[in-house]
Amino acid sequence: MLHTLLFDLYDTLIWLEVERSNEGRRKLASRLGVPAERFLAVWNRSVEQRMLGQGGRLADHLAAAAAALGVEPSPGLVAELLSIERRRLEESVHLYPSTVPTLRRLREAGYRLGLVSNVSDGAAIPIVHLGIDRLFDTLVLSHEVGILKPDPAIFDLACRRLGAAPAETVFVADGGFGELDAAHQMGIFGVLLEQEGQSQDYGFSTRYDAKIHDLAELEHLLPALPEP
Repeated sequence: MLHTLLFDLYDTLIWLEVERSNEGRRKLASRLGVPAERFLAVWNRSVEQRMLGQGGRLADHLAAAAAALGVEPSPGLVAELLSIERRRLEESVHLYPSTVPTLRRLREAGYRLGLVSNVSDGAAIPIVHLGIDRLFDTLVLSHEVGILKPDPAIFDLACRRLGAAPAETVFVADGGFGELDAAHQMGIFGVLLEQEGQSQDYGFSTRYDAKIHDLAELEHLLPALPEP
């Protein structure tokens, strides 16, 4: 059996409750005294920069957004914005029901687990808040390593941290960013996970080796896979 498993984060292990998230965004805009659409137009300009860990941390990006909107980013204001954003993420991001029990059983079965995600340090807040960090042997987060999927380098880094070759590895994901296509080209066994609550904002993948509709199905799929 293959004993090294990599997982995507958003729309694979956790999902975003859009309306509650939008409510939090509206609170940020209101605190800055601007329409939500104007705030989002400015905030979204730095998405890739934030996921790459460039330009500072979450507080720095909130301060930069305030300044771009003509609002003085005083320390007090930035602290308030940071609190609102943290609350938004903690209240609007949820675990899929199968995530924790499945990952626990896989660890108990001897699998090595890695998380590979395109996230800013802000979007990574739920990893600790929901306790996901304790379930993995390594976390390969784009804002920490400065690499974004589908760059093969991020998968190579995850494999090296876990001491496995790509051909000895399985990657489970919703397919955003073309991530499964990239994994497939490296010889990683790709598993597409299609389930409710997934966003289509970051594209899709067309190359994968198996499809499941609940993470728990992975436990039945893995024993049937051939040795590399």
